[in-house]
Amino acid sequence: MFQVSLSTFRSRSQNRIDMSSSNFISTSEWNTYINSAISQLLMLINANDADYGLTSATVAMNGTDQFFPVPTDFSQFRGLDLNWNQRKLTVPPFSFKERNKQWSFPYAVMSPYITPYQYRLQDNKIEIIPAPQSGDSFTIWYVPTATVLVNDTDTFNCNMGYDDWIVLTACINAHDKEESDTQVLFAERKRIEDMIITEIRRLDLANATPIWISSGTY
Repeated sequence: MFQVSLSTFRSRSQNRIDMSSSNFISTSEWNTYINSAISQLLMLINANDADYGLTSATVAMNGTDQFFPVPTDFSQFRGLDLNWNQRKLTVPPFSFKERNKQWSFPYAVMSPYITPYQYRLQDNKIEIIPAPQSGDSFTIWYVPTATVLVNDTDTFNCNMGYDDWIVLTACINAHDKEESDTQVLFAERKRIEDMIITEIRRLDLANATPIWISSGTY
């Protein structure tokens, strides 16, 4: 992994389409194109389970609420754990039609060895059923939003091809404003994108298809 600064992204983008001496697109516009490209790239690579920047946050429950807000920098949800007896138990999801099943047999009779809770992601909050007890805590695993590059020295951590994809996307936006042809840029970005996805899959050859059973995902 290597770092690329905002000024480097901007100069590479301008040079790529021969606009280094042009004032048609302002510096702030170039910065917007670059930051937008970074956000799009993160959505692309995390959609392929790369989990770029994966982080977590712990929430303690008060015994009354069964909803808690996602972190302010939340972008993509990855999982929820119940912190129990110095262990972490995977909390499985439930669908809307299952929202009252905790009151129905056999769900009302819970094994002490399996988490009694399930979650549902709803807008910017997470619902837990049944309502957690006071003192229960959960760890939410998520991918954060991209940090906006503001200063020329601000950097983004890149793997192979990430910087090229960002530059090409910024160039496409610039050519759109200029009403120039973008077909060649799109074709080159698609080639880079395929390479990025192939590399993501190569790095995780042990990734297995999840098997769902009654007690969770394995």
